[in-house]
Amino acid sequence: MDPPPALGMLSLSVLRAANALVIPAPPNNIDFGSTAHFLKMMGATMHELAQAGGAREYAFLRILGTKMNDNKSAHVAIKRMMDAVFPMDMMQAVLKDSAEIDNASANLSTVYETTGPATRTETHKRCRAYLDAVNREIEVLIRKTWPSHYPALRKEGLL
Repeated sequence: MDPPPALGMLSLSVLRAANALVIPAPPNNIDFGSTAHFLKMMGATMHELAQAGGAREYAFLRILGTKMNDNKSAHVAIKRMMDAVFPMDMMQAVLKDSAEIDNASANLSTVYETTGPATRTETHKRCRAYLDAVNREIEVLIRKTWPSHYPALRKEGLL
């Protein structure tokens, strides 16, 4: 779920229901500041809830750099700043800016649901590679929360 970055009833409900968080953060000053402020407010709010008997722990919390464009020096600089400010919380994979995501969203679908000639373009293949990298990283984070996956993760060199 991707609630608005405010601590209204919808966002609080998501925070209470979730057992892990992936927070999307585009590399621009406004979104970076908004993410930092949201995390600070969330920490204070979760502390208040814990004091009232509603403690909540997450298996993991990661920040995902989204809409990244390596050709924009501002994006590169802000992503570097995000990595410095949140060194343990940033995901390694980033979701690059892609028209493929916009096109799929406009058709009320995902890039994975796109069919036909559009799937054979280099742009589509690149976008799928970005999405696959993000999804692989999230999958490993989830698997690390399940003790039954530990032997396989060790075998894969991931634990």
